Amino acid sequence: MQKRYQVFVSSTYDDLREERKAVMQGLLELDCFPAAMELFSAADSDQWTLIKKVIDDSDYYVVVVGGRYGSLGPDGMSYTEMEYRYALEQRKPIIGFVHADPGQIPSAKTEQSAEGRDKLQLFKELVLKKLCRRWSSPADLQSGVIVGVLHLMRNNPAVGWVKATPSGEVNAEELIKYRRRIDELEALLLASAPPPFPIEDLSQGDELCELRYNFQSARVGQGASSHDSTVMLTWNTIFAVVGPDLLNGTTESVLKASIGSRIKQEVEADLKSQRNFRDVSLFNFTVHQEDFYTVVYQFRSLGLIVIATEGVIRRWKLTPQGDQLLAYIKAVRRKVK
Repeated sequence: MQKRYQVFVSSTYDDLREERKAVMQGLLELDCFPAAMELFSAADSDQWTLIKKVIDDSDYYVVVVGGRYGSLGPDGMSYTEMEYRYALEQRKPIIGFVHADPGQIPSAKTEQSAEGRDKLQLFKELVLKKLCRRWSSPADLQSGVIVGVLHLMRNNPAVGWVKATPSGEVNAEELIKYRRRIDELEALLLASAPPPFPIEDLSQGDELCELRYNFQSARVGQGASSHDSTVMLTWNTIFAVVGPDLLNGTTESVLKASIGSRIKQEVEADLKSQRNFRDVSLFNFTVHQEDFYTVVYQFRSLGLIVIATEGVIRRWKLTPQGDQLLAYIKAVRRKVK
């Protein structure tokens, strides 16, 4: 049965309302349960006990750091840092998100005291020691959360949550058998249907596709700059990237984030060899929206993916043909002697 995961989201609140909303939306698109601590009052020691229990019950932990250190606990440490250190102690899979350009944060959303700024800097240094990404807007924070949590899910499988059914209502083995049979019949039905139009003249396979993309760069202590460029990838390369996300169905945000990560992998080394980008952090690689939809509808036209809408969020999944192509692309080839 499909699992869902609980993700604890830790950050200051008043200065990061829009960012927290974006994070929650990203987690919901991953079918995760966000654990939002604005539901609790951190001033009560009993509530701190409850917060620790929620962290204990969570599968993954996300911390977002902006321009404030946050309200302080009895020992002079912010509750955000207390939560982070507790998650570390419990060995929770953690990913952090630190603002890429603190100088661009409005003054009203920053620490006003020298002591607060010093504590915030030390906390940032602690967060940066673990898996961490930079963010500069709610949109790229959401994208980063989707990619980051997917990374945690793939590399740190957790217990998760499965919807319970009344005892004895359906035998689990029988349920699995029926589900497999339904899948087999659906696959046969799709495979027997002729394509609505010829696909031989459509670009596909190892033919190249040009993608426009945007990325940001920043030197330490300086603001982030935005850049546009293009990259050439084969259709099979792109499909190999998004295919695993599509096995159980996924959202467009997840697909777009996966393509952005592949673009970064493809071009980062070459960019860093250029004079303008030496000793510079490169981040937030995002495929152009129009080109993203070109990719999606190309794969749909080739009969590799179909829409599987759930609620108000559009989701996509592999067709049997798409599953076969993904298996072929991912299969290990025999070495020629």
